[in-house]
Amino acid sequence: MLLIGMARAAWSVAVPVSVVAYRIGVWASPVLVWVFWKWVKWYLLGFVTKASRALRWGLWILSWFTKGGGAAAA
Repeated sequence: MLLIGMARAAWSVAVPVSVVAYRIGVWASPVLVWVFWKWVKWYLLGFVTKASRALRWGLWILSWFTKGGGAAAA
């Protein structure tokens, strides 16, 4: 009997909690998708910025060596 009462109590708590969690998830899903895509865009933008900066530095160093700066320093 005690087990049946405990199961009913657990069920009576679990069902409303799951319904509320589901409704919050449904309401928040567009917000979560927006935040995820915002993060992806910023992450990719940061990667592109770092890659372009590295490319510019690499080209500058290469041009410095091809202009004779590296040979003069060595």
